[in-house]
Amino acid sequence: MLRFDAKRNGASKSVSHNFSSPYFDASMISYTLALMFTFAMTNIFKAAQPALLYLVPALLLTNIGLAYKRNEINLLVGYTEEDEEKVTDKSEQPDKVDEPSKTTAPKAEEPAGSAGAVEDERSPSPATRRRMKIK
Repeated sequence: MLRFDAKRNGASKSVSHNFSSPYFDASMISYTLALMFTFAMTNIFKAAQPALLYLVPALLLTNIGLAYKRNEINLLVGYTEEDEEKVTDKSEQPDKVDEPSKTTAPKAEEPAGSAGAVEDERSPSPATRRRMKIK
């Protein structure tokens, strides 16, 4: 969320943190509270609790709620970490010519019981054939 805050504020890729970061701050608070809640549920029920059961919804709801409140839902949902300079139009790139395959054509299959039968890499194993009833 810190990168989202940086892009939202138009900050450069410098190491310094000279911009407001409401999404990152809210995420850190939400994560801390959800982790404390996870520990509490583990102690109350005396059984292991999956931390992601509490962490993921807490972080998602916090950030989506904050974006909704700030009227930045479309900005949050449409966020990517790709650089605009690196994204190029495919029509500007030359067409790539496929080189012919260096593998040989597959040979005609011989019966499975014959001595010269060679298993294709993609063919199912004998155990799989028995399960699938493939002959």
